[in-house]
Parts: sequence; C-alpha cells; structure tokens
Amino acid sequence: MSPAVTGRLAGKTVLVTGGGTGIGRAICLMAAREAATVVLGYHSSERDALSVQEEIRAFGGTALALKADIRSAVEARSLVERTLDAMGALHVLVNNAAVVRRASFLDYSECDWDETIAVNLRGPFICAQEAARAMAHLSIRGRILNISSIGGMLAHSNLCAYDASKAGLDMLTRSAAVALAPLGITVNSVCPGAIRVERNRDEFVGAGAERLWKRIIPLGAGGQPEDVAAAVVFLASEEAGFITGHVLVVDGGQSVALYSP
Repeated sequence: MSPAVTGRLAGKTVLVTGGGTGIGRAICLMAAREAATVVLGYHSSERDALSVQEEIRAFGGTALALKADIRSAVEARSLVERTLDAMGALHVLVNNAAVVRRASFLDYSECDWDETIAVNLRGPFICAQEAARAMAHLSIRGRILNISSIGGMLAHSNLCAYDASKAGLDMLTRSAAVALAPLGITVNSVCPGAIRVERNRDEFVGAGAERLWKRIIPLGAGGQPEDVAAAVVFLASEEAGFITGHVLVVDGGQSVALYSP
C-alpha cells in the first residue's frame, strides 16, 4: 500500500484492539495513513504489533503498541486509560480482537465457550464503556466500532460460541448506540464475510476452493483486510456523523445469496 495520507482522521486518536494481525493490522495502517494517531492493543502477538508500530512510524505516522488481555476487566479498562495517558484523548475505539474456537455443538467445551464470550463480547463491552466515559468527560463526540461477522446473522455448524458472541456484539452495538447518542457518540458494527487473512489462508488455496468461493460469494472471491479497514475508516470519519446503530456488512454479497449445490 502507498504511504499517501488524505487526512480524513487527522487529529484523532484511534485505539484498535487486536491491532497486530489480519484485519486489525489493516485498520491500523489505513487509519494511520488517514493521519490518525494509532494505538495498537495486543495480547499474544507482540512481534506483529511492534512490526505494525514501526511500519507506521516509518512513513511518518504516530503509533504505540500496548499489551492487554481484554479477558480481564482490569486490563481492558487499563488499555483505555493508558491510551489516554499516552495520547491525551481518545476519539475512536475499534473493538477488533477476537478468538475463534471450532468444535461441533455436542463437543463444544465450557472453557472454549467462556473464553470466546470473554474476548469477543465482554471485552468489547468493557472497552466501549470505559472509552465512552472518557469521551464524555472530554466532551468528544467519539466513535465506537465493533468488528462483528456475518456469523452473527448466519450460523456455522462448528462455531456456536463465535456466532453467539458476534450476534451479541451486534445487539450491544444497537443498545450502546441508543444509550450514547445524547452524548454525540456513535456506535456501529462492521460485519466481514470471508476475508483472506493468515488464520484462514488454507480455506482459499487450490482451484477447488476458488470455485467454491466463487459460487458462494456473488462478487466472486473472498475479500481482503483492507476492504474491512475502508469501512471502518469511513464510519470513524466525519462523513459518517449521522450514522449510528448500524450493522455494515462487508461480504461481497455472501449473506444475501441463497447457495444451492
């Protein structure tokens, strides 16, 4: 990607959880190229997060990587507090961090269920609550963006906790949007479909896989992380100031097409 900056997020501090890899990485890089100050939250992917931090700094942007385990309410709140301490303000929160635990419904463990809900739903709630308090205190008409999934609308056979967490996240988006509207804070979800990231790269390898995705996705192929990042940047920008409680689907038409074998 080119280092060109258009400035749509100039003067804004953007906190992205799970900012070191995949969609989170793309969001951080695109936000920085739109002149935002970027804070990357990460848990286990320190090397990746520091790499993104340095990439942003290399093209003249401002970035800071902060470690936090958002399964912990204390650490989730601390992540927001440390962002404020370092940058002095918080204008945009992107709840992107997520875990995926696959198993059939009958074999799904309570441990995997609890971890998935903690990271994908409880963590975003706590981060959003803390961010909204800070925005209100600083009289910032901020943005909260939740990275959801079409799995919150359409069920997988082996991702019951993930799908439940994303459906819950979309309803949290709507509830928070209503609650925070009087403060001028907007809350929206971005719901990716099949996006090509490192975690799922095997699903897109081979002629058979390509044919399958072409049949399932009307636009003919899986998306790129930058497709999701572009939606996030739009919703974080002043252009989206009158949009709240919305669930924006980025899936190439996958969720509106009935697939027949």
